[in-house]
Amino acid sequence: MPAGPKPLPQTLHEHLGHYVYGLVDPRDGTLFYVGKGQGDRVLQHEWDALGTGSTGPKLDLIREIQSAGHEVRKVILRRGLTESSAFEIEAAIIDAVSHFGASLKTLVRGKGTEFGLRSLEALRLEFNAKPLEIDRPTIIVGINNTWFEDIKPHDLWKMSRSWWRCKPEERKPRPLLLLAVAQQIVRGAWTLDPSSLGRWDRPDWDALPAAKKRFFYKDDRAKFEANRFEGWRFDGKPAADADRYLGATFKFAPRSAFQYLPPVP
Repeated sequence: MPAGPKPLPQTLHEHLGHYVYGLVDPRDGTLFYVGKGQGDRVLQHEWDALGTGSTGPKLDLIREIQSAGHEVRKVILRRGLTESSAFEIEAAIIDAVSHFGASLKTLVRGKGTEFGLRSLEALRLEFNAKPLEIDRPTIIVGINNTWFEDIKPHDLWKMSRSWWRCKPEERKPRPLLLLAVAQQIVRGAWTLDPSSLGRWDRPDWDALPAAKKRFFYKDDRAKFEANRFEGWRFDGKPAADADRYLGATFKFAPRSAFQYLPPVP
């Protein structure tokens, strides 16, 4: 049986504030508990399962997961809350999940994405992220509203490569790297061929990534047709040295080192 989870550092306690969390069975991805708290509250259930003889559906399931050699997956559903809003959000999530009996799979996230659903482990890593260091001409694209944790590499590339209001072929020197950033953390890195960066074009409805259809146009094709735009679609391939960028924070990166492209249209 695995050891219990390590306490969170005080600095992360302060960052989380009041939060709403969920416990997930890693064997099938089922959300089995929603709660609220501060500090190490999200870890308390596993400590109770290991250190007490108390029984009940929640603790029994945690012990079953631990006995199978797994660790409960912990997700922070919302953080940086007031105590009263934590109560309200906890109740709303419990009502929705209990009533409809289904997990939510919406790709586009709503207002306040910087405080949205994240796994506790991802937050640990991001909170201690290394500063981004860039040694070549770079384009950074912001994908806050279309990125989500566990996105597939193919979908991440589709989100990141198009469509952007920029003219990279006019830049001197031409960019050699494309980085995708969400919540100020690098999520993807691709090498660009300076001889063929991509193209400036007007996308049609079928070419637009599904998440962008939802976020920009609410899945309304007529709205898209009435607001057609032109943008850049990059060509590239996964960077061979992607590990040096992925997970780094660009919060402190010198803006002179790159051109940052917020989402459009």
